[in-house]
Amino acid sequence: MPSKSEEVKKLEPIFTPYPAELKGEIINVGIKKDPTFGIFIFGMNGICVENEFIQVTEVVPESPAHICGVLPGDIIVYIKQECVLGTWREDVLTLLDSFSVGDTVNFQLCRGYALQETMDSRIYIVRGRDPTNLFSSATRGGAWHYVLVDKDKKEDFQENIETGNLDVADYGRILCSGWGNTLHKTLKLK
Repeated sequence: MPSKSEEVKKLEPIFTPYPAELKGEIINVGIKKDPTFGIFIFGMNGICVENEFIQVTEVVPESPAHICGVLPGDIIVYIKQECVLGTWREDVLTLLDSFSVGDTVNFQLCRGYALQETMDSRIYIVRGRDPTNLFSSATRGGAWHYVLVDKDKKEDFQENIETGNLDVADYGRILCSGWGNTLHKTLKLK
């Protein structure tokens, strides 16, 4: 029979601003800042329309967080008695930076949720096809689209992108489009 923590890992991390509604294992740790806590976090960065948890994505080996047992996937619930559910990532980083080297800070974490899918993992650059070569020769390259694929359509999108026979607008939101071999200078391939 799977433990409560194993069962929760199968659940998508659906956001709640209420600590009592979290379904994972609650863990309290005191982490000494030296000179950092040794964690990388993501969530609530302003890109996503819906709220997200602030979640640990990476723990630096031999860091204070690593020594205290913090794991990737842990959701940060409280930092020094301040609930950070629904708090912007930048505000959490500012709070973490406000502590001095040597301070031991109490964190309440919730363990058991899978890592949230980031927006970056759903953004694709799709090149259009120009079988007549009419537009490609005039624009020095075909069309391209920067697409944010809907979560529930990602698997279908990945299967159909290989064939080249799809309307990208059916799979999500086109963030921007253009013509030519080069993308706009503000866009980067991942």
